[in-house]
Amino acid sequence: MMVYLQQIIGVDEKNQVIELNAWLKYVWADYRLSWNPAKYGEIKSVRFTSGNTIWQPDIL
Repeated sequence: MMVYLQQIIGVDEKNQVIELNAWLKYVWADYRLSWNPAKYGEIKSVRFTSGNTIWQPDIL
């Protein structure tokens, strides 16, 4: 998993809290989602946005 920090919104030193905007990138391989690129126009990867298209692990 990778975290890309976009913006620090605020820091509360007294309560040790930071508020920020960030992008999360996580990748995993699942043999059930593999295909032969030669059969599908040499497409080697696809992206899914958040939603119910495919199961995604809960990240807190």
